[in-house]
Amino acid sequence: MTAICPSCGCHQPDGLLCWQDSEAVVTMLAAVPELVDQLNVAASKQAKISTGGKAGKGTAHLKEPINWGAAAARDALLVEWALWHDSLEEIRRHPKAAEIVAGIGRAVKNGYQAIDRAAHRQYLGTCEANDGDGAVCHAELWIKPGAHQVTCTQCETTRSVSERREWLLEQADDMIFTPREASQYVGDVGGFPVGQQRIRNYIDRKRIPNRPAPDGTMRLRLGDLRDLLRREALRREKKSA
Repeated sequence: MTAICPSCGCHQPDGLLCWQDSEAVVTMLAAVPELVDQLNVAASKQAKISTGGKAGKGTAHLKEPINWGAAAARDALLVEWALWHDSLEEIRRHPKAAEIVAGIGRAVKNGYQAIDRAAHRQYLGTCEANDGDGAVCHAELWIKPGAHQVTCTQCETTRSVSERREWLLEQADDMIFTPREASQYVGDVGGFPVGQQRIRNYIDRKRIPNRPAPDGTMRLRLGDLRDLLRREALRREKKSA
């Protein structure tokens, strides 16, 4: 009786997992640590801001909504890694080698797909549409980059993305941020990228008031940053006119 590789079916005299499939397993497992790191980012990529109290007051706190698809893909990868990352010879001899190889391959493929999906969505807060009877929709709004409108998946209310971004920024004007938090919020939520070092420079040059916490960490009011950015934009427009 001719022995074959249990995974691909090629001729394999010893009946073990062939070396081509074994190398594929090694390659897939080697990619897992970095892939898990990317999935950790994808699972909590979009920043939500809360004050821990009344809207518009207090220090900003970043909450990171869980992307459950990315989290599930990450967890599946971690299981495969824990079972097989240093067990190639065991896999080659295992009676269910084909299932093991397929499981590892599926986990890696799902991980990359989850990252791709997360990279193409941006968070726009919760819907908060009122149905007229006092009921408020709390569904989260997500869009693909470049979208001009967003429709709630629960109540089907449709809004302009640009108006929604401006509304979210206005809600945060009186909140206190670190430069990193301000950069993330203005970029991810407002759609206007501004680097945290640029924000630090504004504070150092006293173009924005520094509002440090008791720990001495540099902080700022988001509305001060937005006012400055608007003034700079107006100056650029006048120069180009």
